[in-house]
Amino acid sequence: MDRSEFLSELVEVSAKPIFQAKNYWHKSVYDTLETRKKAAGKIENYESTLKAGIVSMKKLWAKHLKMMEKWAQNGKIPGTDEMGKAIENIERESETEVSKGRVVFKNGDKLNGDELDFIKRYSSIENLNERIISMEEDYLYLRIRDYIILNLYQFLAQNEEMSNNILKWGAHGSIKELFDLISKYADRCMYTDLE
Repeated sequence: MDRSEFLSELVEVSAKPIFQAKNYWHKSVYDTLETRKKAAGKIENYESTLKAGIVSMKKLWAKHLKMMEKWAQNGKIPGTDEMGKAIENIERESETEVSKGRVVFKNGDKLNGDELDFIKRYSSIENLNERIISMEEDYLYLRIRDYIILNLYQFLAQNEEMSNNILKWGAHGSIKELFDLISKYADRCMYTDLE
């Protein structure tokens, strides 16, 4: 089995739980968002809450990529406990909140240029309801992508010999390809099945 085929199968297995229950998964995420909308009170507060969630997940994705590349450079996927701690750390470092109407990282880090540009692009959607719909779709996509990578970690932790094969193919190349595949599968999970 060549690298691309192996990586594709690995991501397919990781995406399968969502792919098989897309409608349920979409409903679950949108129910969570509806609860947040009610808690926010004003629609502008909800918009800020959505932006904070989106920035957090974008930061987390970048940290996942760096972490996996580091593991590949070291030539070893860590054990389950170490992997769990590493995931907890990057999740904590990616936490955001809304302070005085602005999205900030809880650890004091400033948003970088890419993160600022990403949330600024929503401003081009003048209609607030349409802007919210666009942000909710992005939020759903990022949640799906995050869930796929968490499933992938679980698979890697349980299949050490197999997962170390990924590392043999070169750190940046195989990890970048893996993350591109996760994004493609997340795209496929965005469309619910017609009942």
